[in-house]
Amino acid sequence: MVCPAVPLIFLVALDWPVRYEGPPFRGRVAYGFAMEVRKTVIVSNLPLSAYPSFRAETVDHVSGLVQDKLSATIIKVMSKAPVIDARGNRLDLPSSVLWSCSYGVPLRLKFPEGEHVRVQFQRRGVGATRAGKEMIEINEKQSCIYAGGAEVDFGDDFAQIAWRIPLDALERKLAALTGHSVTRPLEFDPVLNLETPQSRAMLQILETLLRI
Repeated sequence: MVCPAVPLIFLVALDWPVRYEGPPFRGRVAYGFAMEVRKTVIVSNLPLSAYPSFRAETVDHVSGLVQDKLSATIIKVMSKAPVIDARGNRLDLPSSVLWSCSYGVPLRLKFPEGEHVRVQFQRRGVGATRAGKEMIEINEKQSCIYAGGAEVDFGDDFAQIAWRIPLDALERKLAALTGHSVTRPLEFDPVLNLETPQSRAMLQILETLLRI
């Protein structure tokens, strides 16, 4: 089942109640909404600094931390710097989690298959995600959304927000919206265009959450 990512993420992240008054659900979901949107402000400091989760100054140290905190594995480091500045902040929302991460050196993280959808947003620098057979650049104009295993390339100055949402939360919200149980796995286009009105509205709400 291919679903529109932006409205579902809105509803789950904010834990909004939903009601569906249309015809019986048959498959693909399509619906929209309107919001007043202001320009998103990209800041240079790492967001969510009030919610620190990990700090590390060596690759060996951060390797253990990302395994413990993110269930991820560092599979490649493109630097021999003896001292790094790796930081991760975490904000727990009612039905999802926001992560803010930066590592200070170019490296590649491998994330395993899991029960979550991850949506990445660039804050600064250059990054990319390998999801399946696709290589998706993470920049100001597009993000990546994936539910399976993936590899993420961090440039030395790359910082990102990762919005982690349980798949079962998305399924419950979709079932509540349509009035029908979800019987097939949810699928998402891995490239999320951030220049659409819906995405700009999502970014505005994201910026609000990052100021909590």
